Amino acid sequence: MNLYAPVAQTMVQADPTSSALFLGGITCIMAISDRFLEYQEKIVEMLVNMGKKIPILVEYGSEVYQNNGSIQEALMEIFGDILQFCTKAYHVFRDEDGKPRTSVYTFVKSLGRSFEIHFGETVKKFEKDLQAFEARV
Repeated sequence: MNLYAPVAQTMVQADPTSSALFLGGITCIMAISDRFLEYQEKIVEMLVNMGKKIPILVEYGSEVYQNNGSIQEALMEIFGDILQFCTKAYHVFRDEDGKPRTSVYTFVKSLGRSFEIHFGETVKKFEKDLQAFEARV
């Protein structure tokens, strides 16, 4: 979009009445679709981030600190955060019966709430609990 914006703005200056309306509509649609893709990318990034940490957390819990109650408690908090995030992400794409949501529904739903609004509390809690775990280790 940034590549074509200067060309389009020049066209608007040549004939501002009709082309401005046309360009405005296209710009709006592109901005909305960009936001939708960003929303999904952030979900995937967070899932990848959490997924990378799971093997080491499992190793700490089952082998290194197997008998340490404090570490086990911290690990339960982290795994609970991961589960909560996955549940929220699942419900973005699936309904209460487990059936896939339509693309239109998912698209519209993502426009109403940003990633930060929908997942922010869960992500912050995960990061805070991960820091607390690292401090205990």
